[in-house]
Amino acid sequence: MSWQRIRGWVIEKQSRLLTLCKPAAVTHDPVAPLADGSYETGNRDVQQETLGKVILARLLLEIPQHRQAFLSSLQGNDHERLELCTHKLAGAVAYCELPELSAALDELRQALRTENEEQVRYTCNTAIHCMTALMESSGIKQT
Repeated sequence: MSWQRIRGWVIEKQSRLLTLCKPAAVTHDPVAPLADGSYETGNRDVQQETLGKVILARLLLEIPQHRQAFLSSLQGNDHERLELCTHKLAGAVAYCELPELSAALDELRQALRTENEEQVRYTCNTAIHCMTALMESSGIKQT
């Protein structure tokens, strides 16, 4: 097969795929302006709430691994890994209504910035305690 024929075949397949994979047309404006100049958010609140519930469900399944990562990072005195674990968990917690765990993670982040070993240990233990309480209240067994 010559390069021109291969090129023509690829272009033809590509254009066919592009026409098949076009996104569906939006039939309504998802953020419609209202008469007072503000914007209607439609179902965004419902979507955000649903997303929060999905993330919470997944977080509950993963919390034992997060807890174990915090414990091993603390025992190994690995502040870099602890900072990464804190960042990852805080990202998930931001979408859920878990104020105690969120506050504990914020305090841990602050302690990691100051590099005060005693404060890091205390705030990390507080975060671990919050994760343990969350696991117990959710009926998740500790590993």
